[in-house]
Amino acid sequence: MNDKYNPKFYKRATNYVEKIQHKLFDNIIFEGKENIPEGQKLYASNHVSLADFLVQGYFFGRENIEPPRFIAGRNLNHFPFGYIWSRCGAISIDRNNRKPSYWKGYIKTLENLIDTNKDILIYPEGGRSYDGKTKSELKTGSLKKIIKYSDGNINIVPMFVSYDNRIEEGNLERVKYYKESEAENLRIANVLKKDKMIIPSFMYNLFAKIDGKKYFYYGLESYMKRPKEKNKGNAYLRIGEPFLPGKDFESQIKLAWKFLERKNGGE
Repeated sequence: MNDKYNPKFYKRATNYVEKIQHKLFDNIIFEGKENIPEGQKLYASNHVSLADFLVQGYFFGRENIEPPRFIAGRNLNHFPFGYIWSRCGAISIDRNNRKPSYWKGYIKTLENLIDTNKDILIYPEGGRSYDGKTKSELKTGSLKKIIKYSDGNINIVPMFVSYDNRIEEGNLERVKYYKESEAENLRIANVLKKDKMIIPSFMYNLFAKIDGKKYFYYGLESYMKRPKEKNKGNAYLRIGEPFLPGKDFESQIKLAWKFLERKNGGE
């Protein structure tokens, strides 16, 4: 896993989003830029849409802030989007990979980012929240690794993204179905592999790949239809006050998100 970020490519991508933003949203509203501290940062964001980093990346580019390297699921790695996202700072991970060497390489990548003083953006929920609500449990593995390797001396900057009307709202049931189907097929494939049933295992892995592609492209379909929608609504990015991680950093993040959500009129 290498850092393939390209600043010239990122600038072009920001300019492109500038041109098309009103085809996706009525407005993109930012709050809290003044809360971003000096020094290395770990941005911790909620995750409710594939558009989250589109909004966040546009913010960093427009405000001339060095964009963080962000941890993304392998579902964003479909051609040609894998190339695009990697040049914008994405570190793509396959959460279903069970090889110790793979995760050893991933941890080394995180350590290299910290050693070279790169900012990092992570989505601790681990995947999109389909109902738009913050998930009750966070996946803290990567957070723990980053905090431990930095000796706790890294500012966590909470981010909260929300939308009046999510782009993929009408397709979320299908997207969720294929995501769950992919996970189930992978589970069966791994069971069959342990029982040395190679061909059936191969077939279920193939079914999982097909589901993964459907999961991604049904989501993408929503973006193709979006310009024709009349009621696009706004996208909102709110940035909270930074804090150093304590022992219960998970609760710290959740509390910060809750505060930022209330600022947006949430319950």
